[in-house]
Amino acid sequence: MSEKRLDAKNRWRNVVVAFRMSPEEAQELNVKVALSGLSKQNHIQL
Repeated sequence: MSEKRLDAKNRWRNVVVAFRMSPEEAQELNVKVALSGLSKQNHIQL
């Protein structure tokens, strides 16, 4: 079981979501993240 942790907004976030993507999709995501100036996690949460 995941360790319980509070995030920056004092919420419990202990659920992990993972998914697979093709190398092309991963490259597209990395480019979008770099352009956004956000972390990958924050970019996906938008």
